[in-house]
Amino acid sequence: MKGESGTLPVSDFVLLRQKRRVAVMSVLSGLAALIMLGVAFHFYQLNSRGGGIGDQVFMEASYDAILEVKNLRDEVVDEAGQIEKGERVVLKQGVVRLSLPRGVEAIVRDRRSWRLFL
Repeated sequence: MKGESGTLPVSDFVLLRQKRRVAVMSVLSGLAALIMLGVAFHFYQLNSRGGGIGDQVFMEASYDAILEVKNLRDEVVDEAGQIEKGERVVLKQGVVRLSLPRGVEAIVRDRRSWRLFL
């Protein structure tokens, strides 16, 4: 018996086992903390990115509106409806109402061009 803990003599084997147990518990606690942070970050990313129907952008055009929706390669995608991220809308005539996430609405009129970044 070489080591001592307080006033009781303790063998080297017991001290080594205690040190090993503390090291294993420290590693496991660190891994658990990393996993919890990863899960929290994952849910934060999902909430900020959206993905639900409430986070989509919809567009309604007036009866006399002339517009085009173009993708990043400037190819015409659609005339009206849902707008995807990165698409460009070119309004040549009329009025367009945009329904944006979180209840925001915008009205655009006359000759305008804009690209959606969310």
